[in-house]
Amino acid sequence: MANVSMGLFASEEYLAAHPAPRSLEELKEHDIIGTASDFPVLQSERVGQMPLMTHYRAAADARSVLRVMPLANHFAAASEGLGLALLAIPFALAENLVRVLPQESTFMNVWLLRRRESELRRLTREVRRFLESEFAHSKGWFSGEQRNRKSMKRKG
Repeated sequence: MANVSMGLFASEEYLAAHPAPRSLEELKEHDIIGTASDFPVLQSERVGQMPLMTHYRAAADARSVLRVMPLANHFAAASEGLGLALLAIPFALAENLVRVLPQESTFMNVWLLRRRESELRRLTREVRRFLESEFAHSKGWFSGEQRNRKSMKRKG
């Protein structure tokens, strides 16, 4: 349905006390929220093929200061100034977090899975069509290309 861009974020307060990393190698000098295992889809990538995940994994192993689930708590922890977090770019920007190393990113796929027989129910078809339409109109926002997503209008 979409690709959600992921990047590294922190609060202004955290960055005032800890200068932003200038390279992936400097991540190990920072407090890291979460671990690479919090992102099973990204963790399955081969080490070395995704530099951001390779360095994030190493930094989290060396200095993960906070491990919380669900992932929504990573946003709250970053907002409170507890460290750097790997977050979905559009959501982190909406929370006014500061992106560090903006040249580095990765993405996660969003899938809509359904059973073939679910098409037999009219309401299920309508929900699927609605979701497909909303994701199609929001691809730029999910990819982090658009700062603000336009409000959704429901057809009556």
